Amino acid sequence: VDPRENADVCALLCDPSCSGSGIVTRVDVGPDSGAAAEGEAAQAVRRIQALAEVQGRILCHALSFPAATVVVYSTCSVHCEENEGVVATALGAMEGAGWRLSVALPDWHRRGLASEGVALDAEQCARCLRCLPEDGCGGFFVARFERELPSAGRRPKAQQQAARAQGRRVRGVLRLQSVLCLTATTPWSRCVAPGS
Repeated sequence: VDPRENADVCALLCDPSCSGSGIVTRVDVGPDSGAAAEGEAAQAVRRIQALAEVQGRILCHALSFPAATVVVYSTCSVHCEENEGVVATALGAMEGAGWRLSVALPDWHRRGLASEGVALDAEQCARCLRCLPEDGCGGFFVARFERELPSAGRRPKAQQQAARAQGRRVRGVLRLQSVLCLTATTPWSRCVAPGS
């Protein structure tokens, strides 16, 4: 999806492929999942690192939409590498673009984890949301990015309301969903799920 061809998109949901480690019925999703052999554990670590790299590229792409003011990043993973690690990488890569973390679901009791090797401070982690299987549902993670744009970068509310009144569909929300086989050379236009 080319941000220039979707210059009026103001909000994106970024829900990329992940390890699925928060899905309580899965047992084969991480280095600590009881892998029988050392080689299997190493393979699981490499898989999570590869997923985090792809997730970071997808999140940075979502943050590059010129009119975007809200981007929500979510996974069904409990691994810091795929969650806080990806968020920290994206914030670093998009430094100067005005993006900041805002509090995701403020009433939720479990927040992001500060961990060694992840460049998020305690305040940034407190803005992220985590759910673990012991919370009574599957594990997942949510981070909400916001930024203020100069008025020239925003679509005026009056224009949106006029389009709605005339019965036209107002573009403004786009859901990006990755495919697991994404590579650095794959054009973004081929990486969006059909119908997105």
